[in-house]
Amino acid sequence: MIAGVLIAGCGSSGSSTPTATTPAGHFAPGYAALSHANFQTAKDEFTAVATANPKYAAAEYNLGLAEAGLGNAAAASAAYEKAIAIDPKMTAAMFNLADLQSVSDPQAAIATLRHLLVIDPNDHNAQFNLGLLLEAHGQVAAGAALLGKAIKGDPSLRARVPAGVKLPKSVH
Repeated sequence: MIAGVLIAGCGSSGSSTPTATTPAGHFAPGYAALSHANFQTAKDEFTAVATANPKYAAAEYNLGLAEAGLGNAAAASAAYEKAIAIDPKMTAAMFNLADLQSVSDPQAAIATLRHLLVIDPNDHNAQFNLGLLLEAHGQVAAGAALLGKAIKGDPSLRARVPAGVKLPKSVH
């Protein structure tokens, strides 16, 4: 299983911070709660923001982080999906959604990462995760090519390649 090898957590781009027009009062306590792994408080704070401003993608994204921290994969996925529906270019939500999907629905994770890479073709973490998923699901050549591209862009990713995964000669 590659789920433990995928790079987890926040993706690359996409806003998760409040703007001047949002109910930022809930963001400070929500961020503080997330940083201290107090996920229930974070969930409560970001739920309040999302309820007050249902078109605010960052509230849904951060709610997804809190739900993931609580171990609520379905609720986290729903929050990330809502964030993406509000802001179709929020790649951080796509990245985290794909991480959750990789466990229960790898084909959905592959589709999500491919979509992310259309928006940000140079996201090395997404390339890496997609490469691992493709390799694990029989698309070895395509997976190896993406892994090679990711490692060329971010050499530190080489340390995360699982044993037995073949890389292209160009990155050896």
